[in-house]
Amino acid sequence: MRPRTLIVLLALVLALGAFVWFFERDLPGSEDRAEQAKRVLRGEAEEVTAVDWTRDGVGIRLERSDDDVWRLSKPLEARAAAAAAERLAELLVGLIKERTLEDATATEVGLDEPEAEVSVEFGDRRERLLVGPRLPASDSRIASAGEEGPIWIVANEFWAELERPLDDWRSRDVWTGTADRVERVVFEPGAESVVLGRRDGDFWLEAPIEDRADPGTVSRFLGSLASLEVSEFVDRPAGELDALGLAEPRATVELIDDTGALWRLEIGDRVPQDKAPSPIEDDDASRVYARAEDQIYVLSDPLSEAVERSVEEWRSYEWATRQVFEIERLIATDESGEIDLVRDSGDWLRDGEAIEFAVVSDLLYAITSSKAEALDAPAPAGEPLLAFTINPGEEEERLEIFAPTADRHPARTGGREALLWLGGDRVRDLRSKLEAVRTAVAQEAQGAADESGDPNGSEE
Repeated sequence: MRPRTLIVLLALVLALGAFVWFFERDLPGSEDRAEQAKRVLRGEAEEVTAVDWTRDGVGIRLERSDDDVWRLSKPLEARAAAAAAERLAELLVGLIKERTLEDATATEVGLDEPEAEVSVEFGDRRERLLVGPRLPASDSRIASAGEEGPIWIVANEFWAELERPLDDWRSRDVWTGTADRVERVVFEPGAESVVLGRRDGDFWLEAPIEDRADPGTVSRFLGSLASLEVSEFVDRPAGELDALGLAEPRATVELIDDTGALWRLEIGDRVPQDKAPSPIEDDDASRVYARAEDQIYVLSDPLSEAVERSVEEWRSYEWATRQVFEIERLIATDESGEIDLVRDSGDWLRDGEAIEFAVVSDLLYAITSSKAEALDAPAPAGEPLLAFTINPGEEEERLEIFAPTADRHPARTGGREALLWLGGDRVRDLRSKLEAVRTAVAQEAQGAADESGDPNGSEE
């Protein structure tokens, strides 16, 4: 045989081998095919796009959206309990044919009047399952793909899911957003309308006054909202909302996220004690009617404090917004002049020389933990007696303290018009910590001078 012919044949064999490999690489092996042959339904749980079933004349339908969110679309429209929907999908696609009844008829095994009819959709493909009676003294049940289809004995575990009451398929999460995506919060009416807006990652009051919002208060509110769950579902016609205090809500909460999407919670009347779903043991267990996304609920009432909070209670009393670990550079100024400290890995440097870490940390903690005793409208305060500039540059924060009045010092912080009144003890502590830093700097300078033989060394 000619060499040219051998080369052509070899190329054909290699091409055929590559074709077979590419064609069969994604096909299941013999064990996988045998396992799939045992399954009642063809498909995987993550491929299920809808489950529809009728039991005792009641139809329920769950649908999964393209963004993997489950919703209840029958007999009403609502968000679905995602975990319950996922479990049902997994149990249905995991059904195994324990045994095939070759010679049985639908009438003989009770499938002419099935106990449930289930439809499972995989995109455009739908598979049907008729569910018959449970076998006596067993954990198995009769099932079929249809009146004319094969009849199997399958495990009974999925049946408990089909028996869930309708409310178990409804999500009990009131709000499904995330705190880090909230850009705006509006409370209305409450004691007075309050508007919070995010600026550079922090929340500020925008109405009825403009000021920095307390981060802890905002965080606790969003945490309470995220953990809020429905106590009871209330299905009432729109014409009956007045009886629940929802025709004109007692208060509302609106959230706007970073996509501009609006979520609104309306809070109505308190539920009378004799109508509460469980005994009320104390005032904290009071319940209210509420509505969100066209669903009416009974909620436990952890939001009343936030909704009814006055604007003063939302204002931040913190002097600095940075935490100690966020500070990379600090310039401190008082009557003795200016001192510039720079973080360098695990050290603090002054003019390139390391100084005692603990004394700088004490000063930073005193700055970041300082809180005002009161807030006041801005007023002329002259030149500051003590000032700190944190992280000088584009993201700097300037903190200033002015001459005292009755042992309280007016103070300013960058970006805020309001004065913060710091107690005299707090300011004296700040001065003491700054003086400790100056002493440490002087000691370092003197030590360096002693080593160099310069008896006149100083911190300068």
